[in-house]
Amino acid sequence: MKNLPCFKYLMLIGVLVFIAACSSEKKQETKAPEEPKMEEKKVEISGYASIEEMSASIIEAFKNNDYDDYYSHVMSKELEESQAARIESEEGREAFKQEFGFSLAHEEEEFRNLLNYLKQENIDLEKSKIDELVLIDYRTDEFVPLELKQVIIPVIHDGMETDLIYVAIKVEDTWFLTSELQL
Repeated sequence: MKNLPCFKYLMLIGVLVFIAACSSEKKQETKAPEEPKMEEKKVEISGYASIEEMSASIIEAFKNNDYDDYYSHVMSKELEESQAARIESEEGREAFKQEFGFSLAHEEEEFRNLLNYLKQENIDLEKSKIDELVLIDYRTDEFVPLELKQVIIPVIHDGMETDLIYVAIKVEDTWFLTSELQL
C-alpha cells in the first residue's frame, strides 16, 4: 500500500500524456489542408473578330494540346461580370452567372479532360468541318441585350458526325468563349 501514491502519480502522468497526445492528433486532423494556390495565368484574353476564326483556333489549340491558346478565347471573370450587369432582368443576370460562372480552377482541368476524351475515343479533329459550323441564337429572350450564339462544329468520327459545341458571346465586335465547351 505504500506504493499506492506512487502508482496514482504514475497513472496521472500516463493519463496526461494520453490526453496531450490525443489533443495534438486532433489538432492535426482538424487543421484545414492548405489548398495549392492557382498560378494566375498571364495569357492575354483577346477573343476573335468572327466565330469562324475562333472555332478554327479552338480546334488548333486542342490539336496542339495548347491550353494557353485555348484560354486566350475564354471571357475573363471581369468580362463575365460586366456582361451579366447588362442583362435587363434580375432573373436573367442570375441565370447567366449560374450558367457561365467563371471558374479558373476548373477550366484547365476541363480542357485536359476533353483532350483525354478525344485521344481515348480516337477522335481526329483534322476531320472537323469548320466550313459547316452551325450558329444558333442562344437564349436571346432571357439574356437581353447580350448576343450569344451556340456554335456547333461537326467532326466526322467513325463515319458519323460528332459535334463539338460551345457558346460564344459577342462583346464590342469581338467574340469570346463562355467556357462551356463540350463534345
